[in-house]
Amino acid sequence: MTEPKPRGRPRRFDKDTALKSIKNLFWKQGFSATSLDDIAKETNINRPSLYAAFGSKEEMYLACMDLFVKDMTTMAEQALKSAPDARSGLINLFEGAIAIYTNNNVARGDKIEVPLGCLIACTAPSEAFYSERIATVLQKAFAELDASFSDALSRESAGVASIPEEQRPMIAQMLGTLLNGIGVRARAGASAEELNQIAVHYIDCLLPPPRS
Repeated sequence: MTEPKPRGRPRRFDKDTALKSIKNLFWKQGFSATSLDDIAKETNINRPSLYAAFGSKEEMYLACMDLFVKDMTTMAEQALKSAPDARSGLINLFEGAIAIYTNNNVARGDKIEVPLGCLIACTAPSEAFYSERIATVLQKAFAELDASFSDALSRESAGVASIPEEQRPMIAQMLGTLLNGIGVRARAGASAEELNQIAVHYIDCLLPPPRS
């Protein structure tokens, strides 16, 4: 007796590539303004296959948020590890984020075709009011960002004034708020040069560079 063949056609698309395309669409248009028809057209995948691979539109958006946070966390960890001290690490982190927000990431040798600004800061807050799941992921993203900054502030910094341990959590939140604000300014059209000047000035107020 022959075994029955599986129903339906096998998936003929790369799920990771499709998710990146969906992420860029949400990044550009936001959650509410993006329809399933938009996603199907952008990915060249029909709606039943999209549902089978990713679930509902909200589940697609949550997966895109998670992907964006992972990418930004990887960038932040690399920026901090490659720096000799806390101040340099923070500057590296902001430069890396600003390069992504302004579509000017020359570190990869070419511009990345993504919209301006921060996916999380520019699209998620307006949806968090209506979706508990989006609100939860948004809070988690902010907490992970604060943790990255807190880790940076705890590093030894030769020749740079250290920040007392009890002040680090609040300052980490302030840095996270600054980065989110920079993401919104990038969306509004601010240049990488302008945004880096803001970031460096703020970091210098917290961790003045060593005196020569």
